[in-house]
Amino acid sequence: MLWAPIYTTPRETSRMVRNFRFVLICLVVLAGAGQAATRRALLVGINRYPLPIQRPKYQPSPGTLARLKAIKGTPSRELLPDLDGAFNDALSLKRMLIEKFGFEERNILLLPSDTEEATADNILSRLRTFLIEQAKDGDESLFYFAGHGSRIRNTAPSDPKTNPNASGYDTTIVPADSLLGVPDVRSKEMGRIFAMAPARGVKLTVILDSCYGGAGSRGPLGAAKVRSSPPDEHVAVDERIDYALPEKSGVLFLAASQENQVAQEVTTEMGAHGAFTWALLKTLGSSAPDESTGHLMQRTRALMQSKVPAQEPVMLGTGERLHSGLFGQPAKAFRAATAAVRKMDKATGAITLNAGQAMSLYPGTELKRILPEGAPPVEIRIKSVEGLAASTAVVTEGGSGSTINPGDLFQLDRWVAPPHDVLRVSVGPTLPAARVAAAAQAFAALRKRPGIEWVEDPTEVQPTHVVSWDGTQSKWTLSGGSKPVTLDGESADAVVRALGSAAKPRLYVMLPAAAEVASRLDVGQKSTHPAIGLANSPEEAHYALAGRVNANGKIEYAWMLPLQTSAAALNPKPVRTDWYAAGSAAEMEDAAGRLTESAQRLARVVGWLELETPGHATDFPYELVLQNQSNRQLVSSSAELPDGEKYDLVLRPKPDANWSSGKWRVYVFILDSYGKGQLLFGDGNLENEFPRPNASRSGPVPTGAVIQVADPYGTDTYVLVALNSAGGRLFDAPSSLFTFEGVQTAPAGVSRGGLDPLALMFSLTGTGSRGAVVPTPASWTLQRAYFRSLPPAKKN
Repeated sequence: MLWAPIYTTPRETSRMVRNFRFVLICLVVLAGAGQAATRRALLVGINRYPLPIQRPKYQPSPGTLARLKAIKGTPSRELLPDLDGAFNDALSLKRMLIEKFGFEERNILLLPSDTEEATADNILSRLRTFLIEQAKDGDESLFYFAGHGSRIRNTAPSDPKTNPNASGYDTTIVPADSLLGVPDVRSKEMGRIFAMAPARGVKLTVILDSCYGGAGSRGPLGAAKVRSSPPDEHVAVDERIDYALPEKSGVLFLAASQENQVAQEVTTEMGAHGAFTWALLKTLGSSAPDESTGHLMQRTRALMQSKVPAQEPVMLGTGERLHSGLFGQPAKAFRAATAAVRKMDKATGAITLNAGQAMSLYPGTELKRILPEGAPPVEIRIKSVEGLAASTAVVTEGGSGSTINPGDLFQLDRWVAPPHDVLRVSVGPTLPAARVAAAAQAFAALRKRPGIEWVEDPTEVQPTHVVSWDGTQSKWTLSGGSKPVTLDGESADAVVRALGSAAKPRLYVMLPAAAEVASRLDVGQKSTHPAIGLANSPEEAHYALAGRVNANGKIEYAWMLPLQTSAAALNPKPVRTDWYAAGSAAEMEDAAGRLTESAQRLARVVGWLELETPGHATDFPYELVLQNQSNRQLVSSSAELPDGEKYDLVLRPKPDANWSSGKWRVYVFILDSYGKGQLLFGDGNLENEFPRPNASRSGPVPTGAVIQVADPYGTDTYVLVALNSAGGRLFDAPSSLFTFEGVQTAPAGVSRGGLDPLALMFSLTGTGSRGAVVPTPASWTLQRAYFRSLPPAKKN
């Protein structure tokens, strides 16, 4: 080849140098690629548990026969309710692992129940061989299970080292072949396999979205599905820990609930999911790939408990694992969420991003390019969202799409309102007012029937039986027994006959909505309050309309939580609104107006409880806690606060505080158990900028606000909103934004002392507008802390 000197302009020379540097970097990366750690995942999602009649040729495997010898008794479980979201959980997580975290599809095993793959044999063997024995030192392995969880009796003496479960039960996961006589997969059985990982240098992460059984839930309006199965009392085990505890040796454990709690399923814009997995997917979608596990779980817990407040997730691991990424990879301080370009259509200008619903992207959201270094600044706007991890954007500033290439990285800059409803309500089947009145009069005779306790308010007294109108069959039904019973008439006698031999029943008659009231409710698609949508069933709603016959025989209606947790559980949502009389025509018109107004107030409460931040919560260097004025002890979220006690509102520096994130304007308000909002700190923007000059960076920093515990008692939610004050950002009139009336009337003489994201919440003081593009800066964050205020102790 004839060589000749090449003459270039300075601009061309600069470009060649940049290109050479890029090629050199690529060669370095490729050279190390052969030594990179392999990421593996075993994902199990079990929606259905086949019956023996569906598997007529089933024979127990040698592995099952060996496992049967390890337990006392014979498995006798005969029925397991199907789940809706377990396989969806596993499939969605698989997509997330591939699209965001670089897992290769060939290194992911997905075991669904529908193909007979999620058996106990397969789960245990793949755990051992695929995730551990085939891995080498430095590899990262993930085991994920979604399905029913249960417990098994352990007769071994309780001991902190060898059998720490004082309850006498060990936790289990329920395999797909459970109803075929196969024993549950026991925690200690899996623990022996998990313990092999650290010894081989494998970074193992275990995520379980199943419940450990124990706590139940109650409520007259139906319940969400839960992933629990009662213990099979016909089997037991005498089993001790004879291995090094995996969580103390480098294995990371994340679980959906405590060992005495159920794990619930929820229906969201992403379909049916376990509440924990839904929150985890949303958090992972809005996180940086190197966000620490501690930060991930902090945000996942807050998001999950906005929907299921009584469910407390679990995180176990060494300090090193908690400060590393989810799979054991190095982590650094978290920043605003980022999305990479997957594809660029030069002809149409459409930009495909590898982020979507899970990153809380909505049409109108704006992002700015941050990588590659030296590339000219470009801003893009989301045009459409196509699922969990995909969206389409267009260029708004900084040139044409021809300057954008796959692999470019964009960072969230301005976030906009989600296009879905803030509050969903269920009205249910209706009847003409005359029919409702006739039924109320007929059933009210049950008040005087001996042996029956009449329940006037199911949020105060738990009913054992509920009479309700079945709109699909045009019949009244009685629920509370083994299965609903259709009444043979609209009378007190019909209810007594249906109750049969039920001992001391507590009966609640839930009246359906009168058609004259339901037609006047200003909610749903065509309403003037479009932040409030109509759900198809109570299970899909935040609140459902419930009717009753009060002590005076009058018909009343209220919005009520479809699923009420036990009284001891932390539940930040008001359990119901006030009751509104709806007997006469005038009362029905008035009740419809008051119920509409109450729904607006509920939307504001639910909005604050479920509000998602843009994804940089760890930039704010403090966490909200209370300090008891008497003993100076600090109390954090989930604590109980006795009546009359006084607490100082303080900010405690986080252990890994980011002190370089600038100054923040801080506002704190309280949402009490009646849904009333009251600003506690930040009014007038006086001394609410943090960090304060010369303030402690190790101990609590007082705000000056003082809280005294008083009626109404129940779960109070303390909400902290922090705006990065760069550019002078603050709220001009915070008191008007954070102070509002509740949905229940407080006791006489008692007072408490002391769209989207933000723009949508503030718009709820007026009518609001669904889908309105109201941009807000990405540099804000929100914290929620839940405290249960206790009434005075009763004197003997």
